[in-house]
Amino acid sequence: MDRHAIAAVLDEIGVLLELLGEDRFRARAFRSAARAVEGVQEDVAVLALSGRLGAVRGIGPGTAAVVRELLETGASRLHEELRARTPPSLFALLAIPGLGARRVHLLHAGLGITTIEELERAAVRGRVSRLAGFGKKIEAQILEGIGFLREVAGRRRQPEAFEAAGQVTGFLGSVAGVERIALAGELQRRLETVAGIDVVVATGAAAPVIEAFRGIPGVVPAAERTRDGRASARLPDGFEVRLLCVPPEEFGAACVHATGSPAHVEALAARARALGLRLDRHGVGRGRRRVDAPD
Repeated sequence: MDRHAIAAVLDEIGVLLELLGEDRFRARAFRSAARAVEGVQEDVAVLALSGRLGAVRGIGPGTAAVVRELLETGASRLHEELRARTPPSLFALLAIPGLGARRVHLLHAGLGITTIEELERAAVRGRVSRLAGFGKKIEAQILEGIGFLREVAGRRRQPEAFEAAGQVTGFLGSVAGVERIALAGELQRRLETVAGIDVVVATGAAAPVIEAFRGIPGVVPAAERTRDGRASARLPDGFEVRLLCVPPEEFGAACVHATGSPAHVEALAARARALGLRLDRHGVGRGRRRVDAPD
């Protein structure tokens, strides 16, 4: 795991603790540790091996133990336990401007709210303003935030998308069996705004990669079962993340098909046919035989 992936796990532990109404100071400690790890210039693994991790400002004994566990195993038992106790739909509420994890916990505990739709109905009926710690002003801000969220849902500007993509690829890059990883789709084409993040992974075993993908901090996995090495998830604001796992020998062709527009891919296929070849998402072939081609 690189420092970005470790920081993402630490930060989500802090968020989960707040969502569950746990000790506020413990939650703050994990979020502080996340910022500390993100800001470390030296290799985090080297710091841990040399016993100097605890000397980093913002990292205490408890958070340092979680970092060492992540480096050694690629996962945190505390993180997995907290995730299992938290309704996944609560993450979507965090995308509403001004609605932090603590307030989401109060809404869930006081009104049983788990989705944006439930929150909107409660706010329209004035139930939110009657909840301790809220009021008419905050209720109005929540409704305004829901409206804003719907206006911008589904797309992000390129720099923001690259930031989120870096966390995804950093996390997946630490999974055993991942040989290569690349961004694809609109983000790879450098569009000004993109409708999602597309990631292609070369691996001989897709199942462990997909399982790790479903556990990336901050993502809400799609309910449907995965198939053909594909999986999808959404960030709290609805932004989609799509994963495609392919055998190493199909990596180059898969990247082309996941990145190019339909017209571009068809033009490439037509050029291949003119040369007596076949180009599809599995690679380049002549008849039934695969032709080796550089990525």
